[in-house]
Amino acid sequence: MLRTEGEREIFFLLKENFFPLEAVQLLKTRLSNHIQFNEDWTREELVQIAEMTIEEYGGTMIPFTLFNVKY
Repeated sequence: MLRTEGEREIFFLLKENFFPLEAVQLLKTRLSNHIQFNEDWTREELVQIAEMTIEEYGGTMIPFTLFNVKY
């Protein structure tokens, strides 16, 4: 997947096999708005926004560590 200039990646692992697309779109909008309107945003704030949004739709976020190994 190609990213545009200034775009970043953040990953969330969910317990559910199916999670509504509308929830994913809402999460993306909320994260984008937070970044746009808060110059000093932190990754922890983004995770909190994600947790709240995921819980609103009955989802369960699973903590994990992602290793990006290039060779």
